[in-house]
Amino acid sequence: MRHGQPKKQLTMNITGEIFSMDARGVVAILFPQSVKKELARFLRRISFHVSDLSVVDADIALDILRDDEQRFERFALEKEFHISLGRTVPIRVHQIDSMVTMLRQKLLSHKRYWIDFNRWEVFVNDDGTRMFLSMEVVGEGLTEIKKQIQAINHAYRLHNLSEFYENPRPHISLV
Repeated sequence: MRHGQPKKQLTMNITGEIFSMDARGVVAILFPQSVKKELARFLRRISFHVSDLSVVDADIALDILRDDEQRFERFALEKEFHISLGRTVPIRVHQIDSMVTMLRQKLLSHKRYWIDFNRWEVFVNDDGTRMFLSMEVVGEGLTEIKKQIQAINHAYRLHNLSEFYENPRPHISLV
């Protein structure tokens, strides 16, 4: 993944809690409603200054949603946020049981923990076709996430699959 450089440093310290983790290497994040409201206000302000921002997973432009508070919050924030711990990779049928067993053994024993999202960052997907405004983990929770990424990379390596980025930068993408 190529990482863009923001024109101006945006700051907002957000804390989320690990809600669940599944065998796909996806960590679900739980935000209190008050945090979601703060994020909504921030994203609405951003939408006036940056054109062509769309809600992740819904592909709806923010500037269309921003005037309707309920629709904005429903599409932009009432979803499960996640941090990817591994690449999306094709797995052969004969690898499925082995991968699922290995990932369960390595990941399901991890306990919930807190994460600080304290840096806004713009990321670009691998093929350069889309940019994402994301909140990056740079403090609390980063060590735990990197351990989980290493565990997934180990399973991927044993199955000859592409590992995660060499220098991972865990984040959740909002728009």
